[in-house]
Amino acid sequence: MLKKKEELKNRKGLTWKDCSTCLNFVERFEGCGTGMLPSKMGRCREIGLSPGKQYRILPKYICDAHKANPKYHQGGV
Repeated sequence: MLKKKEELKNRKGLTWKDCSTCLNFVERFEGCGTGMLPSKMGRCREIGLSPGKQYRILPKYICDAHKANPKYHQGGV
């Protein structure tokens, strides 16, 4: 596991609070997949936007750097 992920305690999120509701989450980051085809994976601005599997962030996880996005908590998505 990436050292930054360990420092921020990246773990499974809660039903109402996870990476998909965070301001740091980049939902469709263009990265290189296996082979020549690009893949679209989530990334976190706090952990890093570098290409590579170790920087991948699952939207249903959460970390200590979570910053709540107001649009998710005001009833509008």
